[in-house]
Amino acid sequence: MGMMMQRAYLFDGGEVKAIPLGSSWPWATAEDARQDVTAMVAYQRVSWVRRCIALRAGAIGAMPLEIVDAGGEPMAIPDALQRLPYLLALAEASLCVTGAAYWLRERRGRTLLGLRYLAPQSVTPRLDERQGLVGFDRAVGATKISLQPDDVVWFFEADPALEIGPGTPLIVAALSAATLVDGGQRYAAGFFERGAIPAVLLSVEGNPPQEELRRLEEWWKRLLRGVRRAWETVAVRASVRPQVVGVAPGRDLAMTDLMMQARQQIAVAFGVPQTLLEDAANYATAAEHRLSFYEETIIPRCAFYEAEINRQLLAQLGLQLRFRPDRLEVFQQREAQKAQSLVALVQAGIMSVSEARVQLELDELASDSGNVSDVEREALRSELRRWAQKARRRPDAPFESAIIPPHIRALVEAMVDGGVDGWGFVKQQPPSRDESERRLERIVRGVFGEYAPQALQAVISGGDTEDVLAALDATLRSGITPEITRIAYEEVLRQALEVGIAFDPVVVNAAALDWAQRYAYDLVSGITGTTRDLLRQAIAQYIATPGMTEAQLEALIAPAFGPVRAQMIAVTEVTRAYSQASNLYQRLLAETGFETTRVWRTRHDERVCPICGPLEDRPESDWPDDLRAGPPAHVNCRCWTVLEYRHRGRR
Repeated sequence: MGMMMQRAYLFDGGEVKAIPLGSSWPWATAEDARQDVTAMVAYQRVSWVRRCIALRAGAIGAMPLEIVDAGGEPMAIPDALQRLPYLLALAEASLCVTGAAYWLRERRGRTLLGLRYLAPQSVTPRLDERQGLVGFDRAVGATKISLQPDDVVWFFEADPALEIGPGTPLIVAALSAATLVDGGQRYAAGFFERGAIPAVLLSVEGNPPQEELRRLEEWWKRLLRGVRRAWETVAVRASVRPQVVGVAPGRDLAMTDLMMQARQQIAVAFGVPQTLLEDAANYATAAEHRLSFYEETIIPRCAFYEAEINRQLLAQLGLQLRFRPDRLEVFQQREAQKAQSLVALVQAGIMSVSEARVQLELDELASDSGNVSDVEREALRSELRRWAQKARRRPDAPFESAIIPPHIRALVEAMVDGGVDGWGFVKQQPPSRDESERRLERIVRGVFGEYAPQALQAVISGGDTEDVLAALDATLRSGITPEITRIAYEEVLRQALEVGIAFDPVVVNAAALDWAQRYAYDLVSGITGTTRDLLRQAIAQYIATPGMTEAQLEALIAPAFGPVRAQMIAVTEVTRAYSQASNLYQRLLAETGFETTRVWRTRHDERVCPICGPLEDRPESDWPDDLRAGPPAHVNCRCWTVLEYRHRGRR
């Protein structure tokens, strides 16, 4: 395959400046391009081309990822790979424009220190007919460097006409449309520079002298100096007749239709839905097209990067890169919708819970009562319901049962004596952790939804955002405090049922409420403080950016009031409430002389967490000092603790 050395071009202020960089792409330079607009010119001057590439690069760079070790366990991203999202975005833009992308390994000995992006026009692959890729030549000015294959991480656009080497970039398929757009924009600009008058032929009767014709031409040119003179009235002799020989952009050229066709061709070339380049007809359409963009364009591209990075770079380090598109909000929303539809099917009796969990790719439900069978558990529930019915008719009537264990009887009686609805608690299963998370998330999302518009208007009008933040603080505290109190209270009662040592429910509720009130103050203060910082940044950017639209400003403050943040708060704080319940119950047991130790537990999906994984099944004496209070260990942590009886004389 023939590889040729050419001059690459940098475009500065509309001027083409050649620098001696190695280039292997005929479409990168004006001399060999059949199109009027080159790839780099299209990228720099045609907004739709730029936007399509920016969307692809941004989506690739923002794709959640993780680095796993040889055992498949996620780990903290090494320092040498911290810039990986930024480098991925650059690589995608480079592939779209040039068909190749290169990262230089920066090393000290055999230790990888980092990766550096290389301008693709400065690198030329060295190819051998038998060995294939044998190295790279890098040229910057007069400096030439020879690089070995393992010095560079390279990506080539796939091209069926090539065995190896930079393939035809995506932008080539859009150059014809880009030429049309660029030409239309320049023609329209020139049209208005000429006073919004098309090309004109001046016809003069008779045979005037050449000097008179020259003066007439100069007079006409002075007349048409820009749009400021477009509406001037000038008297001319009847013997001079202007005749239009050009056409005006818009009506005569059907410019709108041409631009729409060009935009469609550019969007198709880059695999970007047009709704991402313009306002969608409705939200549902935009959401569906964004999902399609990820499934059909971005995820396959990520698979390509994942394979190349693992093969060329991480395999030799004993590591592996994994992209996690399932963590994107657009896919989480789809899974939530899918779950809602499955819930309806389960409730209608069309599908079983196990079948629904298989559809959601969840593990089968494990028994939550140790060695108690489903039959025994249902028998217990039936007996409790029978006791509740009799107690409501005759509260003082005796009730004997060989099925209800003594500790459950003692707990229910203590709850009833304390004025707590013990029957309501025992006749139904306590809410699952997921239900608690959803309930708290709904509360937080509702508060965010109420105050986001107020914060936006305060920023736009230059009002005091502190008034909005103070109201947000109070509303969040009043919503969160009773919810985490309820979670901690019910979890203490559930643990009491399991252990068999019950306490006065009034005492339990008072302890849970005391903790929740103290903790909710710090929690909400932290949420409000983070929101305040983001609003200050938005205000500064809004002031410093003339012409910023309300939609753009709303996008700046959206993360502070969005569903992702609400979900993170819900998951983390439900974990904290469960953990605090164990702490409360442990303290109550200690006051009665029962010594217990907390043991860390992780969910199956969190066991791989590099922070929580090593703590699985470890007693609290082995926990790090900063985690003495128990879970959560980090945002979105879903771990919990269990209590184990500690015999005297044993640690």
